[in-house]
Amino acid sequence: MNRRDFFLLRRDPIARVVELSCRRLYMRCLDALVTDDDANLHSDTPDPWGNEPPAVWDRRTTADIFDGLAVELRGADVLRLVDRQWVEEGEMSRQLDRLLEAFRVGGGRVEMVDSMDAPAS
Repeated sequence: MNRRDFFLLRRDPIARVVELSCRRLYMRCLDALVTDDDANLHSDTPDPWGNEPPAVWDRRTTADIFDGLAVELRGADVLRLVDRQWVEEGEMSRQLDRLLEAFRVGGGRVEMVDSMDAPAS
């Protein structure tokens, strides 16, 4: 319990902390961008595998990834954001900023952490 909670007579329930690695988020979004490219699947180049059918996998868009994060954050009190520099600019950054703003409006707290400062697991 921190001092402020003690003096304000607040009970400190065990806070649910979600840790989000921006490096992993960046990689997942990059994978989604690469696998969502329908132009690569339906090109006019001959198939080197002898007309083998295309691979089947679940395609996730970056919107799906951020929607999944929003669902995961619904019951969280604290979001620990590790290595924010991985998504500093572009559309991923804007989507992350919208997610963080919605989390804060819902009463959540965001902590920015550098991977060098993160506790060892």
